[in-house]
Amino acid sequence: MVNPVVFGIIGAGGIANKLHLPELSRLPEVRVKWLFGRREHRLRILSERFGVPCITHDYHDILQDPEVDAVIIATPHPQHVRPGIEALQAGKHVLMQKPLCGDMEEANAFVAAAEGSDRVVLVMPHFSPAVFKARELVRAGKVGKVSGAHCRTSHGGPEVYYAEVRDAFGEKDEDLWFFDSKRASVGALFDMGVYAVANLVAVLGSVVRVMGRATTLAKPTDLEDTATLLLEFENGALGT
Repeated sequence: MVNPVVFGIIGAGGIANKLHLPELSRLPEVRVKWLFGRREHRLRILSERFGVPCITHDYHDILQDPEVDAVIIATPHPQHVRPGIEALQAGKHVLMQKPLCGDMEEANAFVAAAEGSDRVVLVMPHFSPAVFKARELVRAGKVGKVSGAHCRTSHGGPEVYYAEVRDAFGEKDEDLWFFDSKRASVGALFDMGVYAVANLVAVLGSVVRVMGRATTLAKPTDLEDTATLLLEFENGALGT
């Protein structure tokens, strides 16, 4: 019998509750041993809801456990890079939530750590079967020469998502940190645009030039809530 892959999750928030823990709990070859978070009541709720035996307020407890094979970084994005690099240094495989971060220096540091490690590193978003099929058809030349592509992603805004988080944990107050430029540093382009850009790159390949505009139209923030990019790909195609 093959031993299960043992996971630790760094971040006990909405994305762990909505995505990672439900998905992992359905896989017989996986076991989630650890959960790190700042809020005790969230840790207790998720531990009981998904049968996670160990909880902690110090993510180093996860990294120092030799039984842990892989770590999911599911904290808010300003707290992604440091634990991600430390996880690689501890010899753990890493699944990184999106967006990686809002700072180029931090991003370069994480890329360097990933390239210098023999561990498996996956930075979300992942792709649907439809995207993989489109990539296959384009690369095989079965749709002719692609001159352009368009991908759009959006949702109702952080207040909609965090209302779901509040309800999931039985909380009364919403922590709309994503509207705070000092805490979030980036807005809709990084939060939602990452899906569109990742899909376009997956299908059409590397980008050589980027132009764009961003603005704030509807949300109570000085970060962008609307953005459009024009991407020029290595093969000459254009994407928006």
